[in-house]
Amino acid sequence: MERLEQLPAFRSVSIRRTALPTSDWIDVSTLCFDEAAFTPAHFAEAGMPCPDSIARSVRKRQAEFFFGRLAARRAIERAGVDRAVAQADIGIGASREPLWPRNVVGSISHTAGIAAAVVASSQAYGGIGIDVEQIVSASTRPAVLEMALNGAEVHMLQACPGPMSLDEKVTLVFSAKESLFKAAFGSVRRYFDFSAARLSSIDPDSGRLALTLVEHLNEEFTLGRCCELSFTRLDGGTILTICAFRPRPGSAAVELASRSLHSRLHSA
Repeated sequence: MERLEQLPAFRSVSIRRTALPTSDWIDVSTLCFDEAAFTPAHFAEAGMPCPDSIARSVRKRQAEFFFGRLAARRAIERAGVDRAVAQADIGIGASREPLWPRNVVGSISHTAGIAAAVVASSQAYGGIGIDVEQIVSASTRPAVLEMALNGAEVHMLQACPGPMSLDEKVTLVFSAKESLFKAAFGSVRRYFDFSAARLSSIDPDSGRLALTLVEHLNEEFTLGRCCELSFTRLDGGTILTICAFRPRPGSAAVELASRSLHSRLHSA
């Protein structure tokens, strides 16, 4: 594996033990990097392929992709996945989603010099989503509100006690909906809008919140389903949210996991 300290744009790496609403704990791999110090040569130095679509993109996108995939490698290693799987390339799907190795579900996020990734066994989870966001400013808040929250959700945030500012809480709900989308995408297989889920509860003290679906997405994510998420701070200006779900009995996700396990057992 690559030696991180030899990469000019690398700044630090950490593993953050994060609580899930299921009462489980999961490791989140985070990397801090200097976008200005990044060059495309990092890909070769780390032995990481650079997809054509990324090679044609701007330097900022290249740095985010590189360190996001690097964080994902660390997360896969941390999860104790087979070495051959850990070194497998994480491709890009038709909807720009990460293509994870067999028997793995995961998620990648990045913002302002921070990349984060999380992975888990597909036997344990049907999907997992992570999102990191910088706290919105007073000038950007109106655009975020218009895009991601409705009036009732804003009222709930304003009435929520605690030391978090309105900008922090708005960022939190925006990020939570992003995490839900990422966790559900592998099952739903299509884009859905922020309005598909509404804030139903928030507890800043416990680092938990819940989103309720107000649209029927598929047999797994049905109208009225309550999706619990957890959140934490990475630093003073960055929030991390995480969503993970276990497949419902009899769902397509359960059948897929069962077939995957059967195939693995009989090919061993």
